[in-house]
Amino acid sequence: MLSRPYSQCMNRILLVVPLIAAGLALAGCQPTAPAETSDSPEPTPTETVVTPEEPPAPVFSLPADCDHIASTATLNTVFGGVDQRDPADLTRPAPASATKLLTCSWFAGDVTGGDVIYYQTTAAAAQSYLSVVEANGYSCLAAFEGTRCDKQTTNSEFGTTSIETVFTRDDTWIYIGTSNVDPAPLLPDLVATAWSA
Repeated sequence: MLSRPYSQCMNRILLVVPLIAAGLALAGCQPTAPAETSDSPEPTPTETVVTPEEPPAPVFSLPADCDHIASTATLNTVFGGVDQRDPADLTRPAPASATKLLTCSWFAGDVTGGDVIYYQTTAAAAQSYLSVVEANGYSCLAAFEGTRCDKQTTNSEFGTTSIETVFTRDDTWIYIGTSNVDPAPLLPDLVATAWSA
């Protein structure tokens, strides 16, 4: 038979062991703390900015012939009813070093019609010659990415109006001379045709 002190000691051990086991079980049931999440926003994809390419600048292209210096509609508006004629060797205001490329002439009699002459020169020579035409009564201004100069006179004998225009852009010089017709649509169409993109 166990002695009383031993028996009491064993009873205490038996009471303690379940308590320890229960404590361990409770410790194992503790909820797991959730993982910390970052408050930082997700990175935004970087947008690639594409810069559009500049379209090439229009380059002068000499018309194939006098019928193609402008649209048929414009030529009919300005010179309708006036036939083309042989321009021969027309001499019109242009830089001394300019080379004549194409000469066109429409005239009925001596006072109704017009001439158009294309020259090749240098931009420097063209700009320098502008002061010469201005000294001869032309008024110049910037137009169509170049410079145009105009002069209007009245034929004292026939009472008709003559308009002379010179236009320069880059290394091209164009002379337009008209009498007794309205040349207003001509230069814009000449430029649009010769400097088409």
